[in-house]
Amino acid sequence: MRRIFLDTNFIIKCIEWKIDLIGELRRICDFAYEIVLLDRVMDELAEFAAQGGKKKETVNVALLVLNKNGAKNVASGETGLVDDILVKIATKNDAVATQDQALKRRLKEKGVPVIIIREKGYLEFVGR
Repeated sequence: MRRIFLDTNFIIKCIEWKIDLIGELRRICDFAYEIVLLDRVMDELAEFAAQGGKKKETVNVALLVLNKNGAKNVASGETGLVDDILVKIATKNDAVATQDQALKRRLKEKGVPVIIIREKGYLEFVGR
């Protein structure tokens, strides 16, 4: 089973742009997978939610959707930036969902497939 790591900003954008994250993953993934949320991503989501208002609501919806669909929370055992941890942990058999240009470039150099949002409406693999 392949792992799909979700980056914080990717999660937020999927909710803000009303993208059916789970449905889109099913559409583009022709393999068995599990959705993985690193502990540091959860920390960033908590920081985002702490700002209150619409941001808190966005995070709550995201967590509800992800938890309802079996997203796995994983302790990375790492400190530092989430991007650095994702580059270190992800392998060619995994995928990372992100909108971050620098992170995409680093993952492509390592041969890790990347999932991106296209036209604020659907997901697509790049570097697969």
